[in-house]
Amino acid sequence: SDRPDPGIDRALDAAERAVDSRVGPIADVGEQASFPVPYYVARVADTTPFSDERAAEFGGGVAAGWDAAFMKALGEGLERYAAGVYREEAFTRAAAANVPNPVSPDAFVRPEDAAEYARDDRLPWAIGEHLSTGETASLPAEFVHFPPPENRYRPAITTGLGLGNTGPEAALSGLYEVIERDATMTSWYST
Repeated sequence: SDRPDPGIDRALDAAERAVDSRVGPIADVGEQASFPVPYYVARVADTTPFSDERAAEFGGGVAAGWDAAFMKALGEGLERYAAGVYREEAFTRAAAANVPNPVSPDAFVRPEDAAEYARDDRLPWAIGEHLSTGETASLPAEFVHFPPPENRYRPAITTGLGLGNTGPEAALSGLYEVIERDATMTSWYST
């Protein structure tokens, strides 16, 4: 093979199995542009038959190489599919005092004009895990899922969604994205 990394072929082969217009999480992937760099868009399958929300419809991928751009589009589409499949009954709707180890909306960076959060506000909580202790943590569901079950405390964003071959890989992928975006914004606003 004339590729420097034979792992790319294996990764593409595995990821392409997700593309199927009838039963795949990704309905199709198409090239949107080739100049100045390859740009692909993955169309995410309709999740409404088995989810309370429709996952975001598209994921895009841009890179210097064709395979990398294609893989990025698949990855973005799969991230959106996974983040948008949920049942609201799986959330605990309660005040922070009634859930284990709550991480309140105030613990997150939010716009200055965001709605005020009060500890007695009832909101849907998703279950997470404290990475250093392994303890259960309760997270505002609107900060975990995209699109969120409700939009009260900040605009819906995909920062932190991660895809990987294992749980730890996916968590690292999401953390890397958060760090990357934070560095970009810090640099942007400091100039």
